[in-house]
Amino acid sequence: MSQLENKFWRQRRRSNYMLTTLGIALVLFMLGMLGAIMLKGYDVMTNVEKEYRVIKVLLNDYLAEQLKDELAQKLDSLPYVDEVSYVSKEEAADQGLLKLSEDASDIVLESLKGVNPFLAYFELKINLLHLRQHGLSQIKEFLKDEKAVSRVENVQDVIPGLDQNLKVLRWLGPAIMLILALLGIFLIYTTIRLSIFAQRMNIRTMELIGASRGFIRRPFLWRGILQGLLGAVIATGGVTSLLYLFFVQSGESLAMPILIVLLGGIVLFGLVMGFLGSYRAVNKYLNRNLDELL
Repeated sequence: MSQLENKFWRQRRRSNYMLTTLGIALVLFMLGMLGAIMLKGYDVMTNVEKEYRVIKVLLNDYLAEQLKDELAQKLDSLPYVDEVSYVSKEEAADQGLLKLSEDASDIVLESLKGVNPFLAYFELKINLLHLRQHGLSQIKEFLKDEKAVSRVENVQDVIPGLDQNLKVLRWLGPAIMLILALLGIFLIYTTIRLSIFAQRMNIRTMELIGASRGFIRRPFLWRGILQGLLGAVIATGGVTSLLYLFFVQSGESLAMPILIVLLGGIVLFGLVMGFLGSYRAVNKYLNRNLDELL
């Protein structure tokens, strides 16, 4: 083979190597961005759940101290209530006025003429595991016949169907990620297989001169691992840059542990798929005759 032909084949292999690496990087970048969206959505959903788990049990006005204490003991004894705290009428009024501007609060105070319309209440934090399994039906059923209770308030009163929506999202998110991961595996395997397809004749030549299967696989496996690593580095750089620009513009944030898990997952996924994709692709062209390779 002439020097010109050698140069041509080296350039072709280098070109195939770069195209395969960029293809892997593109797939990992798309998976990384979709993963970031899903993780951010899960983070938002968790925060909504924390708000949702807090309910206010508003008490009737001029309630006897004994009835209030009895209700506090009942609430504290419930196995699905993690925390019970009492807020007096005065504290409730202060909290309500804090939400208003200074001028508005002065106007409200003047119009009330010393009368406090706010009700004292118990603030309950429901166990998250119980909340995910049963919602708020049990606690609402328990409080329905309590004479000391005026009404119950929680986030679900503001957002109807919140409980059902959270359950749907909790199952839908992992299902979508699984489908996307399988799609990513297929795309990466196809990309690596096309790269190795161009060298199938080299594989056959090595078999004919007596090379073992392990010896033939080894350079392709190392190349696949390196391609997966380089693709993952490119993808993580793109994901990090895009997320930074998005969060700077929107004022949002992604928790550092979540970001580390996301980027680490991209790198690990790239390495594993580079190895497995190369392993399967090389095996496809081992022990094949010339007619099958053509």
